[in-house]
Amino acid sequence: MHVVPSSSSEQCVARFLLFLLLSVILTSYTSLLLLLISLLSDLMTAVVGSWAVWVPAHVVNFAYVPPQQRLLYINGVQVFYNVFLSFIGNKKVSCLSSNASYVASIIC
Repeated sequence: MHVVPSSSSEQCVARFLLFLLLSVILTSYTSLLLLLISLLSDLMTAVVGSWAVWVPAHVVNFAYVPPQQRLLYINGVQVFYNVFLSFIGNKKVSCLSSNASYVASIIC
């Protein structure tokens, strides 16, 4: 059962760090406040969405999909997951969100 520890560490650590790094590098915001608001509002959605998609997908993949079809299955799941991430990434940031006042109080 070496799959469980490696999958759980990948889900908890690597996805969080990758999302954070890519969010900072690939986004261009006019201010640090907008960047922090976007990260706070989207981070939990992306992490929970990642857990909801990839944990069951890997369980199905290793339990039921034949080894020669696993890459095709995971690539199919990845297409739909990328659509989900695209919706999150292209969502407009509202400065009136509950996280905005929290971030503003930290920065100021």
